[in-house]
Amino acid sequence: MTGLAGALLALVLGAKLVHLKDAARVFLAGLGEHDEAALVTFNHKLVLRQDAGRDRSAVDAALDRVRARGETAVIDALYVCLKRQWGTGPPLVVLFTDGRDSASWLENEDILQAARESAAVLYVVGAESVPRRPREQPQPGWSARTFGRVAWEPIESGYVRLLRRAAETTGGACWPVESTTRLREAFLRILEASNARYVLRYEPRGVEPTGRHRLKVSVRRRGVEVRARQEYVVATAAAP
Repeated sequence: MTGLAGALLALVLGAKLVHLKDAARVFLAGLGEHDEAALVTFNHKLVLRQDAGRDRSAVDAALDRVRARGETAVIDALYVCLKRQWGTGPPLVVLFTDGRDSASWLENEDILQAARESAAVLYVVGAESVPRRPREQPQPGWSARTFGRVAWEPIESGYVRLLRRAAETTGGACWPVESTTRLREAFLRILEASNARYVLRYEPRGVEPTGRHRLKVSVRRRGVEVRARQEYVVATAAAP
C-alpha cells in the first residue's frame, strides 16, 4: 500500500478505549515504510491529533493523549475526513464507532455524496449493540449465534446501513465486531485488504464527463471477492 492511512476514532470510555488504542497501534505498526499516517478523534467536535506524516512515534504519542468525554458526532466527523485532502497518496480512512451518534447535523445524503466525491477508501469498524432476530441461514457478512435450534442474526440499524453504504461506495467495507476485544483482529483485516489493493485506471467514452457515474468491476476467476468503488462524481466546471 502506498499513500496515507488515517485512523478516525470515536472517543469511548474505559476498557473500550484501551482496546481501541491497542488496535490502532497494531494498525500503525503494520503500515509500509512510505505510508503516511494521521490521527483524528471526535466527540461533539473533531480534533486533528496528528497531521499526515511518516513519523509513527508522533501518532503513537498522540494516541497516549486521547481521553474520552462529551457527545458523539460520527457523521459530521466522517464527512470532514472524506472531504479533506490527506497526504500525498490515495487516502485510506479507518473509522471506529460504537454505534452512537448524538450530535451530528448533516443528513444521510450529505455523507453519501461525500463518499462519491472522495478519493479515499473507507473502512468502518463498528461495535454496535443491536437486537437480534431468528433466521434459518446466517446473512453473509454477519456472524450468527445459535440458541437451541434457532439461529439469530443482528438487525442492521439505519445508522450502520448508512455507514456501510458509504464504505462500499468508496470500495471499502463495514465490518461489525461483537466486542471491542476483537478490534485488533478487525484492524489487521483492514491492513490485509489494503495491502492487496490494485489501482486500475480507465477513461470513459460515450458518456458525459461530469455528473454521477456508477461503476462495476468484476473478474472471470471464480471464488474471488472484489471490492471496488461503486460510483464517482465529477463536478461541473465553474463558468469563467
